Amino acid sequence: MEINNIPSSSIADILDIHPGDVVMVSADVSKLAFYAKKKEGVFDPQKFIESLSKKINPGGTLVIPTYTHLLESGDKFDLNSTRPLTGTLAIEALKNPDFKRTAHPLHSFAVSGKYREEMCNLTNKSSFGPDSPFSFLHQKNAKLLLVDLDLHNSLTFTHYVEENEKVRYRYMKKMHFLYTDISGITAKRNYLLYKKFPWITMDFNPLEKVINPAVIQQQIINGINFRILQLTEVYEIIKADIHKNHAKRIAKYNWSIFLKFIVKSILKKLNLYSSSSDKIRNADIL
Repeated sequence: MEINNIPSSSIADILDIHPGDVVMVSADVSKLAFYAKKKEGVFDPQKFIESLSKKINPGGTLVIPTYTHLLESGDKFDLNSTRPLTGTLAIEALKNPDFKRTAHPLHSFAVSGKYREEMCNLTNKSSFGPDSPFSFLHQKNAKLLLVDLDLHNSLTFTHYVEENEKVRYRYMKKMHFLYTDISGITAKRNYLLYKKFPWITMDFNPLEKVINPAVIQQQIINGINFRILQLTEVYEIIKADIHKNHAKRIAKYNWSIFLKFIVKSILKKLNLYSSSSDKIRNADIL
C-alpha cells in the first residue's frame, strides 16, 4: 500500500512503532528531504527525529548509528566532536541534547530514551562483541527501521552475527586510537575489530530472497520505502545462512580483489598510493 502527501513530521504516526519499543534507524533522507521541500517548503531533520521519539515514548529508546568506521589504527577520535559518516540523521542527533553517544570509536550510536545511559555506559572493546550495543539491541529485540536503504547499506548488524557465530573469513584485529572521552581527557586506547580477510566481499542483498515477507513490514510513504525488521528474527536468518549455506548470501570469495589488495599494499609502502581512509584521517570536527 502506498500513502502520499504525509508531512515528514507525521510519518512516524503511521509506522508500526509503539511506546516502549527500542528502534534503530538507518536512513538515507535524500528523497525524504526533497519531497518535504517540494510539498512543505522545508525539511527539518530534528522534527523528524523528534516525531520518532514521540511515537515510541514513554519507555522507548531511539538509536541512530554514528559510525566512524573508516578510521584506522593510530587515528584520533573525539567522542564529543568526531563527525559521523552515517548521514544527516546521525549528525543532527548528535546536536540534540536528548541524545548521547556510545563510546566505541568505530561503531558508535546516538541514543535517546529509556536505555540511553545503559547503552552509553558500555565499554566494549570489540565493535560487535557480546558486550556491544549490537548485542544490547539484539537482547532487547529492537526494531530496525530502514528509510530508503537496501539491506547491504543498512545491515551492519550482520557483523555482530558473524562475530557471535565465529565465521572463518574474519579475524580479530587489534587497533588503537588517540581517544578523547566525554570529559575531554585524551589517552591512547586499545580496541578490536572483527575484520574480514582481503579476498572477501560482502553483499547482504541476497538475504532478501530468504527473509519471509512477514518478517519485513513495508510501507511506501510519499514514494519512499520504509521497512521495519525485528533484529531477533534477522539474527536467526543470518545465523542459518552462516551454518547451513556457508554464508553465501552475505560473503563471497574474490581473488581478483585479493590481488588488487596485494598490489595496493606494495604501492602504499612505496608511498605511491593513498586509500580513502588515509585521505579522511583525523576525522573532521562537527
